[in-house]
Amino acid sequence: SPAVLAVSGSDAIVDWVLLELRSTAQPATVLHSRSALLRRDGRITEKDGTSPVSFAAPAGNYRIALLHRNHLGVISNAPIALSNTAIS
Repeated sequence: SPAVLAVSGSDAIVDWVLLELRSTAQPATVLHSRSALLRRDGRITEKDGTSPVSFAAPAGNYRIALLHRNHLGVISNAPIALSNTAIS
């Protein structure tokens, strides 16, 4: 919404990214993906600009990929354990 983009300071939205949860056995296999917002302070949030990004995925181990329109994508080297608890 326009109000989210009007925020200034370290909480200001500077861009958007695509987050992917990938298979640990086959890292090229995308299991779930979500678009998210990137803040000036480096945090990645839901589209409201403040909430942590959540996935409708079962708890388990995933490789996390981060894709940006102007930069090379990155993927976690080791699987990350995800659950219903928010992580940084």
